[in-house]
Amino acid sequence: MSSHYFLTCPKYMEEILQKEAKDITGTEGEISKGGLSIELDDFNAIKLLLNTRIASRVLKQIDAFEFSNKDDLYKKGLKNSKAIFIGKPHS
Repeated sequence: MSSHYFLTCPKYMEEILQKEAKDITGTEGEISKGGLSIELDDFNAIKLLLNTRIASRVLKQIDAFEFSNKDDLYKKGLKNSKAIFIGKPHS
């Protein structure tokens, strides 16, 4: 099962990150401003996370939606959120 990831990197390092990601995972992602979008299975995501020297962060997409203002962002974010709790949730 693959998931969508976004790898952040310093400005103008996107092409180098794309080559590094392809060398590590065999998958060529799509360059965007400030990083790289890529589809990876769990094994290759962890492999990339442990071996990248250029990516600042490896972010896994957990949801997607469109919004037009900050109120929409808040409402849709609450409605569509997949709550992830680490440890005991606060009430």
